[in-house]
Amino acid sequence: MVGHDGATLTAQVGDKDGKPVPDARVLILPAVIGSEAELAARLVSGQTNQYGQYTSITLPPGKYYVAASGDSIDAAPETIGKVWRARNRFKEVELARAPPRR
Repeated sequence: MVGHDGATLTAQVGDKDGKPVPDARVLILPAVIGSEAELAARLVSGQTNQYGQYTSITLPPGKYYVAASGDSIDAAPETIGKVWRARNRFKEVELARAPPRR
């Protein structure tokens, strides 16, 4: 459950020339994950639109690792293992608390 202090992450996925990549997979995992099993339970993923843009669901504040992939992502142990081993190459981001509503 996420309270009113959640945030969303917006990503723009581009190729090596900076052109938008439609239908890419964006993976988001909390930095505090300690095992493949926890990763499987807490991995957030989505697909970019025709402009290479993706906006996540509301996430709790904190540090996350984010990456884009052209491959489909499933919950198979082999796939989760690959993501687990590659997480040190993901971009680290911090989602701050949303400002209080007035």
